[in-house]
Amino acid sequence: MSTKQKISVRVVGLVLALIVTMCSVAAQQPSPSPSPKKSDSTDTPAESGENAGDFTVISSIEFGYRGLSVDGDFNKYQSDLNYRAGPRLFDSSFLLKSKDGGGTLFDTFLVNSTGWGADPQGNLRLSAEQPKWYRFDATYRRFKYFRFLKDAEPINTEMRMHLQDKIGDKELKTIHEKLSDEPKF
Repeated sequence: MSTKQKISVRVVGLVLALIVTMCSVAAQQPSPSPSPKKSDSTDTPAESGENAGDFTVISSIEFGYRGLSVDGDFNKYQSDLNYRAGPRLFDSSFLLKSKDGGGTLFDTFLVNSTGWGADPQGNLRLSAEQPKWYRFDATYRRFKYFRFLKDAEPINTEMRMHLQDKIGDKELKTIHEKLSDEPKF
């Protein structure tokens, strides 16, 4: 593909993106805001989340796609940043919390994850707790490295390394150990 064709494709893509953005902005109509109702009760506000039997579920997910165009030394780019084009999971969170503290296996169960997909690193955290019996915490991390090394010798040899590290840890505290009062969530 020639340079003029590449520029034309980028311009057409930009124009299409602007048209879609303008259409979605024009379609937005402000909704009238309801007047606040005064309440005479002094009840505490209800906890946010969805009801699921004896538990409350709070969850979120953010995902997207990364495009990539490198004008220059691609090996240097990979050595410094190592981001890839493709779908990404920016962040996700799932919290299952007992309403009355009477969960059988756990009162709280939390899973968080960040940086999966086209990112060079990812993180996963799991936490489950039944305050009367135990607290379990686990993390898993993944790192992808790319090293491009040029030899200073006149032969000009090149060495490429694709490295991946996986690190995990877990901790289980039982009733026999003191469960700390640190904030968990």
